[in-house]
Amino acid sequence: MNTCKNKSRSLLALAIAASLVACGGSENKAPAFSQSSFAATVSEDESVTGTLSASDPDSNDTLNFTLASAASNGVFELNGNGSYTYTPNGDFFGEDSVTVTVSDGKLSDTATVTFTVTNVNDAPVVGTSQVTVSSQGTTTGSIEITDADGDDITITVITAPQNGQLEINSATGEFEYTPYTLEQIDGSFTIAVTDGVISDPVEAEISLAASFSTNADKLSYYYSSAQSHLKQAEARMENIIDDDLLNEVRAGLAVGYTTAGFASEADANIAAITTLDDQARAYQAVGERLDTLGLTEEGDDKRASSVALFNQYLAEKGISNLSSSDANYFIGLINDYEESGNADAANAMLTSVRIYADAINDDEYSTAYGRLLSASRINVSNQQTAYFESGSDADLDSALTAAGLLEDIAMEVGYRVITRGDYEGQYSYQMRVLYVTWLAEHYMYLNQPEKAKQYLAEALALYGVSGYDANYNVEASEYGAATLSSYSSIVEIQAGLFAYYYPDAETNLALALLEPGTRNYNDAIVFIHMYQVLAAAEKGEDFSDLLASVKTHFEENGDLRDYYEFLVQQGAGSGSGIRTAGLLVNRGHLDAALTVLDEALTVLTDEDYIYSESAKMTLGSYGCAGLSRLYQKAGGDVNGVLNTCLSIAENYYQPEQNIMSDAAIIEGYQALLTLYAEAGNTEVMNALASDMSVIAQSFDSDIDALEFQAYIASVTANYGAFESAVVMSNSVLTGIVSLMKDDEGNTLEALEGYLEVLLWITGSDDYVSSYFKLYTVKTAMRRQAADITEFAALFSQFQTQLHSTLKAINAAVTELSDNEQQDIMALILLANARAGLFAEAEQFAASEVNATADQYELYAQLAVVWAEKDDYPGSKVANVDTDSDGLPNFFLTTATEQEIAESGLVADTDSDNDGIADEQDATPLGEGN
Repeated sequence: MNTCKNKSRSLLALAIAASLVACGGSENKAPAFSQSSFAATVSEDESVTGTLSASDPDSNDTLNFTLASAASNGVFELNGNGSYTYTPNGDFFGEDSVTVTVSDGKLSDTATVTFTVTNVNDAPVVGTSQVTVSSQGTTTGSIEITDADGDDITITVITAPQNGQLEINSATGEFEYTPYTLEQIDGSFTIAVTDGVISDPVEAEISLAASFSTNADKLSYYYSSAQSHLKQAEARMENIIDDDLLNEVRAGLAVGYTTAGFASEADANIAAITTLDDQARAYQAVGERLDTLGLTEEGDDKRASSVALFNQYLAEKGISNLSSSDANYFIGLINDYEESGNADAANAMLTSVRIYADAINDDEYSTAYGRLLSASRINVSNQQTAYFESGSDADLDSALTAAGLLEDIAMEVGYRVITRGDYEGQYSYQMRVLYVTWLAEHYMYLNQPEKAKQYLAEALALYGVSGYDANYNVEASEYGAATLSSYSSIVEIQAGLFAYYYPDAETNLALALLEPGTRNYNDAIVFIHMYQVLAAAEKGEDFSDLLASVKTHFEENGDLRDYYEFLVQQGAGSGSGIRTAGLLVNRGHLDAALTVLDEALTVLTDEDYIYSESAKMTLGSYGCAGLSRLYQKAGGDVNGVLNTCLSIAENYYQPEQNIMSDAAIIEGYQALLTLYAEAGNTEVMNALASDMSVIAQSFDSDIDALEFQAYIASVTANYGAFESAVVMSNSVLTGIVSLMKDDEGNTLEALEGYLEVLLWITGSDDYVSSYFKLYTVKTAMRRQAADITEFAALFSQFQTQLHSTLKAINAAVTELSDNEQQDIMALILLANARAGLFAEAEQFAASEVNATADQYELYAQLAVVWAEKDDYPGSKVANVDTDSDGLPNFFLTTATEQEIAESGLVADTDSDNDGIADEQDATPLGEGN
């Protein structure tokens, strides 16, 4: 019953509702904006806010504002209640618009809002804060400057860079920067920019950074930095007030800057030298350096400058005051020209020397003339030796050219007046006969028989002998007897030459000048026999009986040494004093030479000879060393000779035998070790080095023992056993420190001894032994850096111990008395500088114990070491390695790609070893650099 009532009521309600809709009595109305479009104005780079208004007929509806289309040139933020914010894009001006919608949730309306953005002038913006430029040459680039308004800009430089020239295009910002030569690139410059509208120009500071990417960049960066060894040398000059000392430093700097490729700096240093002769010698040194770099034409240009200055120097000095060094200058320059291949210039110099000789020559012999004469003769010997070593036609030509100069000078040598004896008051041409005889001998050595006979005739004529050869009929001197009475020693050479060139003469006219039984007569007989052996070898004849006769002659006089010297070349290749074996080798009679050398080896093993002669004459340069080199030239068994020599050492040169002194044992074994190294017999070399270390322990002097071991280290380093060399060097260095723990180990004498020992480990870059051509351990490693696989680690190990030992020595030196410190000061300073301890070296230079003049000299020594510093001595492609890792900072600009490849060196990419690649490193040479 109740259900029916409820259902009736519902149906009634629905009917009423339908009726109401049909009549329209409750329809929804759309909202509407108060206006169809809105407008607002805003300044550029600012924002504008506002509120949009709209209404809805249906008062009860809630309106909501939304964005229909976004702004094109700004950001329009609209809130639901109609409030908004509009922010135009940066630097935009003009019109922008949005479309907005208002809705009641059912119906909506739209309107456009237009924004007018008014233009406001923008200041120019400098976008560059740093520019990277090269340390050498001109760098071009552009400074980034923008102006939002597109206005024309004007750029001016307010503050220019201190270390270079800057040019900027005032309209575009393009620039050119040229650094001052060798000035470090740092600092900044300031520019002002205006668009013609702003009242105050925009200022910007732009910093300068040096490029460190190309090889040229790295080279220029280094030499422009304070770390450059040349800059360091220049800094030391500030402590020197002495022109002579400064001249020496400037000459070294000139060579250094030439190596680096800064010719103008080299010339400037030479121009600052205060004396003409030192300027000339500096240009000569620069020329020599250019030659080694393969720039011979440039080298010749420097030599031309050198000659002009030296001629001016001699004109002011007076040719009659010519010194020995002056004469040597000319000879050296002639050799330089010949080595550079400039024969015309060499001949011009020869002409100049002849002119000078004529200018100072007088009938009577003068010291100045004698100096030119001596220098010329030494030059002939040197050129002759070079020819004997190489056998080349070019070296023969050089030797003959040198002999030609000696001809001109020797034949004009004046007389000396005899002051006592039977010929008092008469003239003696002793100096002329000496040099003319030497000239004849040189021509014989060079296998120039016509020239040799010509000057033999000239020499004999000075003794009054002539007429024996119609082809060389020289008038006999009226002072022959007087000359012979004052000087007859040279006749022995004449007798030998006469026997060689005139074997069929009934009388040896030179020998006839000497009194039988005298020393000169007996020496002449020896020379005659020497040339008779040569003549027999040339004919292919046996000369064993001749050797036996000579041996008997010497045995009767009890002098095996003279017999040995007759057999072999003295000086082991010096080019002077050539004896039988050397003469045969040089003439190409090798089998005959080996016969003579075998006989010489027999003499060396004779016990009487060993007991009576020094180590130099048995195992050293005049003994086994000279002999083995001649065997090598003759194609003989060098190792067999060395093994014989080793037997001599084992049988006679042992400390426990007490036959030889420690000094003799040292000299003998040093020679043997080096000879085995030269022969490439590393097995015996290493075994011998080990034996020598044991032998050293028995020496009476600790210093001798250490120096003996230091020599071993030098030899092993020079011949490629680098690890062994470092082990031995460090053993020597720790041995020094051990000795210093004893009070007696810190005396002046002991400390000087330690520093002498160190000369084998870290001395100059020149030969520490010129005969064996050995370098110090340090120099040998540096020269062969490309061949050492783990150079950085090995060299660090070596250098760490070296520095530690030197610092211990330094401390001991400071404990000496003032006078003792003064005595050792130069030695300790050089030891530190050459080891790379430059700060310690400078402390010694500045020490208060030094007198002012001594300080100048010490600073000069230090400056010269800095100037001559070379991390790759002997190399023509590199010279700087700041972190001592065996990788050069850069290659010299004169080096070719082929030369670099052949050197085996690889450029460093991290020059200060800090783990940051050079191109990304703000201080690629270390802190502050």
